[in-house]
Amino acid sequence: MDLVNAMSVRDVKVDTSASQDIVLVATDFGLFRSTDGGLSYAEVTGFGFQGQSAWSLARSSVGGC
Repeated sequence: MDLVNAMSVRDVKVDTSASQDIVLVATDFGLFRSTDGGLSYAEVTGFGFQGQSAWSLARSSVGGC
């Protein structure tokens, strides 16, 4: 798993509602998402998470991650 510059993982959530699991990982260096069941990860951009600590994740509405 490649989480760029992350030194620690703070939370992991898995959305199993689709045919392929979506994995979200909160780290000390941002938020990462996998759309292939955890085989590869990309940093979530455009929401102000880049390079910022993310502590926990919560689902706030019905739908995918």
